[in-house]
Amino acid sequence: MKDKRVGKAFAMKEAESKAKAEKLQKMKKEFEEAIRSVEESVEKTEEIFGSKDAPMMRRMYQKDAKNLRKVYKLWSQGRYNGADEVAWHMDTAAREHIPDSVWHDIQRKIGTK
Repeated sequence: MKDKRVGKAFAMKEAESKAKAEKLQKMKKEFEEAIRSVEESVEKTEEIFGSKDAPMMRRMYQKDAKNLRKVYKLWSQGRYNGADEVAWHMDTAAREHIPDSVWHDIQRKIGTK
């Protein structure tokens, strides 16, 4: 009887672990897509904003992409306080590119949620 319970508990743990890994992969993919979207905006600045405003907007998008990559790296390394710190120093519009699932994960890990 005990062997069945141990086997069942192990199977449940394994299933939970697999589900967490899949969720994490989904979150990473979502974040990578958000970064890619901002990086694509860098390439389209002149067509979107015109030649006069393009240089300023290009620099802004480059900075946003760089900061998003920093947050991604820190978060994926488990350095949640650092990810939170970088995110809060970003412009609001840029910070909004951080997927909600990642933002909630960071907040949960540092104890603010």
